[in-house]
Amino acid sequence: MYSADWPTASRPVKIAIVTDDLTSATDGAAGFAERAWSARVVRGTSLSASANTADLVSVDVASRTRTRQQAISRVDAAGMAVAHAALVIKQFDSTLRGHVAAETLALLRATKRRRAIVAPAFPAAGRTTIGARQFVDGIPVHESAYAADPLNPVRSNDIRALFEQEGVEVARSEADRGCVFILDGQTEADLTAIASRYIGRSDLVLAGSTGLMRALARVSEQGSHRGSTVPPSRRVLIVVGSMNVRSREQLAALQPTATPIFTITADTELASMADAIGKQFRSGDVVAITTSAAPADPRQVAQRLSHVVAHVIEKAFVDALVVTGGDTLAEILDRLASDSLRVCREIEPGIPLCVLDQPRAITLITKAGGFGSADIFLKALHTLRGVQGKELAS
Repeated sequence: MYSADWPTASRPVKIAIVTDDLTSATDGAAGFAERAWSARVVRGTSLSASANTADLVSVDVASRTRTRQQAISRVDAAGMAVAHAALVIKQFDSTLRGHVAAETLALLRATKRRRAIVAPAFPAAGRTTIGARQFVDGIPVHESAYAADPLNPVRSNDIRALFEQEGVEVARSEADRGCVFILDGQTEADLTAIASRYIGRSDLVLAGSTGLMRALARVSEQGSHRGSTVPPSRRVLIVVGSMNVRSREQLAALQPTATPIFTITADTELASMADAIGKQFRSGDVVAITTSAAPADPRQVAQRLSHVVAHVIEKAFVDALVVTGGDTLAEILDRLASDSLRVCREIEPGIPLCVLDQPRAITLITKAGGFGSADIFLKALHTLRGVQGKELAS
């Protein structure tokens, strides 16, 4: 059974975010890190003592691909652990993958808050909410590419129906009865107004995607500092584990740079590929690794991909990673026995710069498969090589 044991805190955490996926956990915290919040991502049962020193803790319960009941149990345990936070947030996917309603209600019950304010929009990434229905680039999300997601196919864009199917009453206005109130959002200004209205409400659970997290960060009073800094990186491994078409197109944009791209399949001999990547790093500073476009078993290929990546890291071939896909990143961290990340800042909306502390300090840029500009990998390389600043803190 999933459990979460929060360490005895020397001071209360100001903000606790509970999310279902590792990239969501990092990108949700990044906007706050931009504004001088000390932000930490912790994973599942390993809520480490480093959470004691953070203003914001984002808890990844890794529930998106679990069963509904497993997801509820995990969120319930995390919710009881973070109930003391001044502000509790349920972050979910802006395309409604996963157990959006069930997990939001589980967190509401576990933290004993009065109502969930639900704002799923992320306009900067093309995700809008109109009439309590979710759209991606103007297309109903269940008619978009996310309907064919190999692990979490989206079947409906009706957010109100998702909650009503859980047996709860959804308020039509703020004054109505109902433990859930859904708010539309078509612009970043809409989300900023929502965040300004509700950020001080400790009796509520605020629920939404990265768009709401960024809006809450914008209206927070912590400061306007440009996040913490890391030293420049020389050898960078780009890891594309996401099946999303946008990630594949972004990888193709690296071709003019002559970056070597390795493709792993179910038949790839892992040790040989890891050695080949290591040899490539002796003559170059950037290597990319990806999976076949349509693997028969995405989870198995992600595991094999993480095996190669962990081997390359353990051999000290790289000092920075760029990773797409929450499942891929989770598998890599599992291989490295790493349970937390420090979030430093954003390089694009929803794309954070982080530091992986274990087994050694490694700079990390991670993103959800569908996020980012066409040249995001080039921008990531520029960021990793151009950042100047103080040495990594332990």
